Amino acid sequence: MIQYKKPRLLFFVVGLLTMGLGVFMLFNPLETLIRMLVFAGILFLVFGIILLIDALAIPDFISMRSTLIFEAFMTIILGLILVFGDQSLNIGIITYIFLFTFVLSSFIQIQFSVLINRNWLRWLSFALSVLVIALSVYMFMNPNLAQHLLVYFMAFGFISSGINRMLVGIFDL
Repeated sequence: MIQYKKPRLLFFVVGLLTMGLGVFMLFNPLETLIRMLVFAGILFLVFGIILLIDALAIPDFISMRSTLIFEAFMTIILGLILVFGDQSLNIGIITYIFLFTFVLSSFIQIQFSVLINRNWLRWLSFALSVLVIALSVYMFMNPNLAQHLLVYFMAFGFISSGINRMLVGIFDL
């Protein structure tokens, strides 16, 4: 029988670093948003280059080729804007994109909530979706609040994950 020896110290160190990142994010929200945008921009650049290489490898007679090439160029341009553009403008744009996505997904969830069989669950889903729409509309009027909430939620996630990893490293779970 093979015995598994958990790398407790490694779990603890990763948890400590993750928790430290969360605390950094909590006390430096603007810096966190800027770093997040630059990182997202680098990912978009890499993804756009991969899309372009893939689109150029498709034979000319396939009708989707031009659409894929256009998507690749748009993704590369978005990456360049996020990496080299005005960071304060980028933060505002990303904030509004998140809020618009929340509103759109909540409207879609409302449409699907009528399909839920359990009455209480249907109403809970409907109420949560309406709440998200109301909060998003409020944050459209106060984008600074939206930016801070985004960073605070991410920081809370990192801190929680770090504590969890540290506990896994300390205790035999």
